[in-house]
Amino acid sequence: MRIYLADLFHVYHAGRNPDTNPYTVPLGIAFLAALLTRRMPDCEVRIFRDPERLLKAVRAEPPHVMGFSFCSWNSDLSRRISEIVKADYPGTVTVGGGPSVDDADDQLVEFFGMFPTIDYLVPSEGESGLLSLLQSVERKQARQGPIPGVAYLDESGRLVRGIYDRPIVPGAARDLKRISAKESAKEDERPSDAWGVEIPSPYLDGTLDSFLDEGLVPIIQTMRGCPYQCHFCVSGTTEWNAVRGFNLERVKAEIDYALSRGRSEDLILTDENWGLSGERDVEIARYIMERHRTQGSPTRLYYYTAKVVTPASREIVELVAPIAWIGAFSMSFQSLNPETRRAIKRTNISMEKLAANVQWAHERNILTSSEMIYGFPYETPQTFFDGVEQLLRQGVDVVDIYPLQLFPGIDLAARAVRESYALRTRFRLSDCGYGIYGDGELVSAESEEVVVGNRWSTEEDYFTVRRYGFFHMVIAGRGYFTEFSRLCSAVGIPMEPIIQHLTLADYSSYPALGAIMADHRREAESELKSSREEVYREVMDQVRLGKDITGVKLNLVFLGRVLNAPSATSELLEIILDYFRGVLEYHPEREVVLAYLKEVLPNRIVLLSPDSKDRVRFSTRFDYSKWESRSYRHVSELLLPQPREFEAAMYDELRGNLAMFNATHRSDLQGIFDKTPSKYLLRTVALS
Repeated sequence: MRIYLADLFHVYHAGRNPDTNPYTVPLGIAFLAALLTRRMPDCEVRIFRDPERLLKAVRAEPPHVMGFSFCSWNSDLSRRISEIVKADYPGTVTVGGGPSVDDADDQLVEFFGMFPTIDYLVPSEGESGLLSLLQSVERKQARQGPIPGVAYLDESGRLVRGIYDRPIVPGAARDLKRISAKESAKEDERPSDAWGVEIPSPYLDGTLDSFLDEGLVPIIQTMRGCPYQCHFCVSGTTEWNAVRGFNLERVKAEIDYALSRGRSEDLILTDENWGLSGERDVEIARYIMERHRTQGSPTRLYYYTAKVVTPASREIVELVAPIAWIGAFSMSFQSLNPETRRAIKRTNISMEKLAANVQWAHERNILTSSEMIYGFPYETPQTFFDGVEQLLRQGVDVVDIYPLQLFPGIDLAARAVRESYALRTRFRLSDCGYGIYGDGELVSAESEEVVVGNRWSTEEDYFTVRRYGFFHMVIAGRGYFTEFSRLCSAVGIPMEPIIQHLTLADYSSYPALGAIMADHRREAESELKSSREEVYREVMDQVRLGKDITGVKLNLVFLGRVLNAPSATSELLEIILDYFRGVLEYHPEREVVLAYLKEVLPNRIVLLSPDSKDRVRFSTRFDYSKWESRSYRHVSELLLPQPREFEAAMYDELRGNLAMFNATHRSDLQGIFDKTPSKYLLRTVALS
């Protein structure tokens, strides 16, 4: 029996933006393939990440069974390839699994309706269910009753489900050996049924070798499960609630093997709550850093901190800080509205603990970050703004703002929940979520389902929050005002309210910035479609006309437009200056703050153009040398009696990225921020 398993990635974009869209090994289906190779050694099992290679393989040697891992980034691609497979080879059995497949009956029935070319679904962890299904297919008993861990619709359309058996996370030393498939089959004395399945290592048995050889980024799963049941997350399902850690020696062996064998020096950990297991997780962090020190890799590590910060998670953050991919201690909140948090079953740390963690991080020069999501039940624009600004007041360096998305597989996406909260949604193209394959035979476009209204907020509120998100990015999202925020803190005035001020401002007196913000509103409206099919049709039309589809992160594109236009940038700084003139009217340090805003910040900001000056000289009464070295006892000392000459110099990193920058290309407007770390976006300042 020939079995193909696919966890597809839009390789049309592979390598275009490895920092924000890394091309990773297909770990999930590799677990399945490693198991099938052991338990069904007579079968041919192949795994695919690249849709082009899958299409060629299907045409050359059609599979008997075709399995798809459905994720938010590949659902349309998987659906369209499953349609091709079924149209050309109707005898092929098609199977779906992955994080987008829920374990609730009503959601499974709905999924079959959305993806009619899928014959079977394997919800939750797939090892036991897929093995059961394939054994049934091999015996020609697939539709003779319930199959353990599998769901399907019978001829009358009724859902048939078998009992789920959670696979075993092993700790046996024998899993650490490199053994062949035949040796593994001989060694395994268990019966051939699918009960009591142990999860083998797809690294140590060579399943992932070809992907590592190509340079795909390795992903390591040190544990399975998440103890929380957040309604907006695919990890909030009941069956995923049991947390089980893989044997430490196996984890270390996988890290070593993946980094030694592969060409990538990056490493990603999939654990939803690294640090949850205390000393065990700290030991993994120590091992990774020792390997970095002695062997030079990994050079970057991506991970998710535990939702409830513990001493262990703090220790991990400090240990791996030198190679942290995102470079920040992440403490996500999603919402600070108590009613919202109860509705979505969100567990957050207290503000007191947040403040202590922020102080702890800043004492160690570690940035902090958080996330907020708009569109939840009971949330209004004002409660959302208050929550964001509360995090900023606590000293969180970066607060990322997202709209609520409804993914297949999450509780909030269930029909009954949608109706209960009166959730209204629209669809938009995902970033890097499209591709053209098979010499143009296949065009795929992934879409995000975004909540634009509910019982507590209107669609107009959504666009207000959309604008707030833009100005939040301007002020707090890319480092342009980080230094000014520190100055505001030093003189005891809040900076956060400027975001709401900019959001609600009248731009009729600011023609350049006003025109850009009017375009922002139009595009925020036009990016939303009534259906996934409408998103797809628009992409098809743009492909046919040869149009540029890249640059779909609207806030980054428009931040690029503002900073490419000298007049718009000047108007933005003028509005901010006028606001703080009012705030500081009777403040004793008024002249210090205004000197920075008028004389320093405009020279630090680099206009996004290949023609921007590498160096600019300017004079100011703000003593930047004393400010930067922090060699002052009181802020009043920063105001010089006479202006002094300074020089601001552009970083080489930004200069290189601006060399080929073209402001007429949306991909460049977005890409300049994707490619340039925030710390390199502004000029450095020194005495002239």
